Amino acid sequence: MHVPIYAGRKYEASHTGDYLVEFACPNCQFECDVEVRAKGLGSGHSPYFMDDGGAELEAVDNAQYASAKNARCTVKLLACPRCKQRGKSAIFSFILVAVLKLIFVSAPFILFGCYFLSGHYYHGFGWLMVAVGIISALAVYITSVHPRWYKAGARSSFVKPDPGLPN
Repeated sequence: MHVPIYAGRKYEASHTGDYLVEFACPNCQFECDVEVRAKGLGSGHSPYFMDDGGAELEAVDNAQYASAKNARCTVKLLACPRCKQRGKSAIFSFILVAVLKLIFVSAPFILFGCYFLSGHYYHGFGWLMVAVGIISALAVYITSVHPRWYKAGARSSFVKPDPGLPN
């Protein structure tokens, strides 16, 4: 029986850029441009070391694409400078993704812990797994969910949206 052995290199890149993205408020139909600073991460693979240069370029391209996508997603979360409201669909999709992230990170640990707590043995291990699930959900919230929601305005500025509005 032959066992394939994989060899290769993985390239990783990050890109931070300033983007000018169109903003359209779904509530009051206000439109303007927004300058957004966004960061993206990307990777590229060179199987069997055959295309190291191409993999490195792929990593940079993927990081630039992720950065631009992050900028577009950030603009969707911004509150309108005129009516001060956020779009309902953006709020719904953000909450849905955030809840799914938290569930998928914490549920396996919590369910595993509950399995051990339901039996007559290994209660300490069950409580440990529940605690790991709660701590992992908290870590995802602090590193991923909270910054996207609360720091979207800090990474962006409206480009002269209206002469009567403060910028």
